[in-house]
Amino acid sequence: AIVADAMVAPASVTLGAELRRAVELLVARDLRSVPVLDDAGAIVGMIDEHDIAAVAMRGREEGA
Repeated sequence: AIVADAMVAPASVTLGAELRRAVELLVARDLRSVPVLDDAGAIVGMIDEHDIAAVAMRGREEGA
């Protein structure tokens, strides 16, 4: 077997995507992180479960 035999289609989000889109990808694809792309398609960062949880917690604290 070679790497190509185990590959899956790439998953990513853009800088302007709703956070919900990243969550949907993480859950649907059983991922822990996804690359974030700029408008040119270049990877500018990563978003992971921790990042999303931190945003959710900040929202709860601000709403309390």
